[in-house]
Amino acid sequence: MRQEVLRSGGRPEICEKTVFVRLVKEEKDIPCAVGFGISTPEQAEQMSRFSDGVIVGSAIVKLCAQHKRECVPYVAEYTEKMAEAVRKEKTVR
Repeated sequence: MRQEVLRSGGRPEICEKTVFVRLVKEEKDIPCAVGFGISTPEQAEQMSRFSDGVIVGSAIVKLCAQHKRECVPYVAEYTEKMAEAVRKEKTVR
């Protein structure tokens, strides 16, 4: 199941995302992944402290649009940086 919470007129802030994850986890211990506005390794690291996963879509689509047929190495580099950020946080817990 995917839950999305948006404020009128914008993306939720990170603190709102963490509150939502905590509320879901208090109700039922299920995996919770967070997206919306996660596009940098720093944001991924921060959100991985509070969630079970981080969803990134738009940033990858932008890389593909920018680099067209040559996008694969750029996407690979980006996803590796994002994965390192999430793994880094998981080892600190």
